[in-house]
Amino acid sequence: KTLEIIKELILNEISEFSQVGNKENKSFECADVDKFECFQNKKLFNVLFEKDGVQKVMEVLEIFQTGEDGKWVEEELKLVENKEHPNDLLRRALCLDILGIHKKAKNDKEEFDCYLKSIELKIQALGEKHPLIAKSYFNLGKEYFEKRNYTESLKYHIKCLELQSEILELPHLDVADSYERIGSINQRLSKYQEAILYHYKCLQMRLSLCKDDDSLINSCYINIGSVCIEQKKYEEA
Repeated sequence: KTLEIIKELILNEISEFSQVGNKENKSFECADVDKFECFQNKKLFNVLFEKDGVQKVMEVLEIFQTGEDGKWVEEELKLVENKEHPNDLLRRALCLDILGIHKKAKNDKEEFDCYLKSIELKIQALGEKHPLIAKSYFNLGKEYFEKRNYTESLKYHIKCLELQSEILELPHLDVADSYERIGSINQRLSKYQEAILYHYKCLQMRLSLCKDDDSLINSCYINIGSVCIEQKKYEEA
């Protein structure tokens, strides 16, 4: 499961990282992981940010072994610890995200420290108003939700939504996803009116964007029905 989470993380973020590298018409400089014992004859970071990086990453991602406990990431972090170039800041951020995933697998409370430090580095590299920052807030909100820390989860999903509303062209599916998340959090907090409001916002936006995707529309109706059931409004549900 850890491997699959790391795969998703890298494939989701690689396009955003690559855009920054390509501004200078060059790929990101990435660590040569061959020097690390656990990656003998393996490659990852040195191909991660090439222009056709997505395909290359998919070819080499199987080198991840959950038994390494993130030790190789700590070695990678040491290589760029005091470097301030945007490329290096983003390398550090990616490593911290991966390290956080490893810590999550071990129920280590430092998981969130890694994610928060990662966001700080991304802001330094990309500025505050960037889609990757919004995506990072969204992911952090999801992590807090899984830990049932709904107050912190709501905080970061609202930060995400506010940023999305500034930088994305509306309507947008990412904004609809944020509405859905905020609705679900409010339901957990027994704030049913707020929950219904955000679930309806999600529904309206998805209806305008996803006419051919019944699953996304249906999930909105299910969410609204679930809130009605908790309010004992059975006929409306």
